[in-house]
Amino acid sequence: MSDVALDISINIMASILFFIIGLIVNKAYTYFRLKRPLSKIMGSLADNRKNTVIVVPKLYSDAENLKKRPGDRTEFIQWAPHLPLLAESDAEAMMYAYNMLLKCGKKAETLYVKSDSEVTGREKEGDVLCIGAGGNALTKYVLTTINPHITFEQEERQTIAGPVQLFGAAIIDRKTGEKWTVSNNHDFGLIIRLKNPYNQDTNCIILAGLGTTGTVASGYYFSTHWRNIYDSLRNMKGLDGNYAVLLRVNVADPTDINLVKTSIIS
Repeated sequence: MSDVALDISINIMASILFFIIGLIVNKAYTYFRLKRPLSKIMGSLADNRKNTVIVVPKLYSDAENLKKRPGDRTEFIQWAPHLPLLAESDAEAMMYAYNMLLKCGKKAETLYVKSDSEVTGREKEGDVLCIGAGGNALTKYVLTTINPHITFEQEERQTIAGPVQLFGAAIIDRKTGEKWTVSNNHDFGLIIRLKNPYNQDTNCIILAGLGTTGTVASGYYFSTHWRNIYDSLRNMKGLDGNYAVLLRVNVADPTDINLVKTSIIS
């Protein structure tokens, strides 16, 4: 073999070696900087071998301005025409949650979107991600069953038909006595991870707000600022437990968000 041919062979082998090393380094970086910390805050929902169901409230209003067909933001979801339309804020929060799961390495075929009225008992026992509070029956069940110290307040109001239990009138922290309600300028969102009351081996994550802006903000913050949640939990040594993240959001801009507090839920 001539010296020129030998040099070419060496260069080709070196290029292949550097390419392989680059792939390994990139995979390692992606795992340690993205997938591993994401799996810490997602819990069992990050397991790409298992199905995850995103549960959204069934739309109960016929107002056209409340309806939006998910799928426009990313095209990851092909929304079948026969499926029910969703309230716009729920649809947007759901899209953020869906993309968050994809970041964890979940495959589209392991993700399902169902309304709270159609999700089955078997699916409730798996990993679930609930969108919305007051209108989502599964969210209500999870929070009222586990009753974490940070949660949506239940309030009884008198109506013409009699007393009605209103879920989601405020967010309360029973340990500190703090209470947060919607104002003209600010809404509040809540991100909670809990053990699934139907199955202690799976997790339930809730993304919800007092108002529609708070719901969108919870999905947006969870998807785009998850590193802040990870860092807060790591500093509190709470990465392996249940947690709640309270957000204050500008009513006029669901991306203008401040993290109010992160709490470990025992």
